[in-house]
Amino acid sequence: MTDFNTTKNGWQPITLVLHSLFAFCIIGQLITSTFMHRPKPGRHVSAFEAWGYQTHEYMGILTLILLICYVVWAFVILKRGPHLFPWSRVGWQTIWRQCKALLKGILPASHSTGGLSGLIHGLGLLLVIATASTGTIWWLLSLSHIFTIGQIHPLKEVHEWCGTIVWFYLGGHVSMAILHWLIDAFKR
Repeated sequence: MTDFNTTKNGWQPITLVLHSLFAFCIIGQLITSTFMHRPKPGRHVSAFEAWGYQTHEYMGILTLILLICYVVWAFVILKRGPHLFPWSRVGWQTIWRQCKALLKGILPASHSTGGLSGLIHGLGLLLVIATASTGTIWWLLSLSHIFTIGQIHPLKEVHEWCGTIVWFYLGGHVSMAILHWLIDAFKR
């Protein structure tokens, strides 16, 4: 596999840029979801709420595009599928071993390949792809006027449910990154 100028922390620069961009967009999505309101007949929304909704729409489309770019980069170019989805026997053995170590208070090494970290990252990737996809499809269907809002409402519910789980994932992801950073800092 080509190195692609890996940085000292194990990231390829393109991976780091894509991760940073879609992380920024996802955080923006979560923030705007707290105050946005969709303008529709019979409902008064403030300019700020309408701006939040419009920003959420466009940032959601950008998020989906970035996620698609990341999937192509990670799976097709870098061939990192086994890292993000360690479904092999060896992958599951690694996950089991790391889970037992966690019960003893031992964290897997930061930047470890596959195992529990890869599994959690892979599931998080599926979650944000599901969130961005359902939001984009819901937006496109509502613009098409082929379906009534009532007909596509279940898609909105799935999108909002996934978005709620993204809040928890983000909290856990950031917490683990800080914990690993602190552990690595104290090891020096």
